[in-house]
Amino acid sequence: MVIVFIFLLIAAVILISLLLCSFIYDDPDEKFDPSLFKVPLYFNGSFQLPNLAFTEELYSSENQTLAADIENKLSDLYRASPALGRYFNNTEIQGFRNGSVIVDYQLTFLMPEENQDQLRNFTLSREMVYNVFRQFLYDQEADESAPTYIDPVSLIMFLGH
Repeated sequence: MVIVFIFLLIAAVILISLLLCSFIYDDPDEKFDPSLFKVPLYFNGSFQLPNLAFTEELYSSENQTLAADIENKLSDLYRASPALGRYFNNTEIQGFRNGSVIVDYQLTFLMPEENQDQLRNFTLSREMVYNVFRQFLYDQEADESAPTYIDPVSLIMFLGH
């Protein structure tokens, strides 16, 4: 009986300690002032939508709907990223091209004026931004026959100006 009581006491102390730490701990990385993020960094690229055929309707209102859907998809992806979310500003679909529809896009990130070199070389490097996008594409469980399905192999990204 005493041994059971000791184990229960140890478990209670551990549980109370964990609860106190989770309420008291304040993560300094979560505190940042987005108004200090003013320096833009652009990434341009393209990807293929293999389930769409290029038609004249892509230049009409359907184009606006498709572009908005893709912009929302990419914006949600980068806003949800723990590493890149605070720096992400917006996505812009710049156009569609022939073939299976090829989408040209531009991603905009904003950096603070201090530590630009570190951010550019590590957190906001082309490899990091590209790999977040690529991992999302490989993890997507969307129907591969859906019109907005993005072919992961077709992803191209480069640092823009």
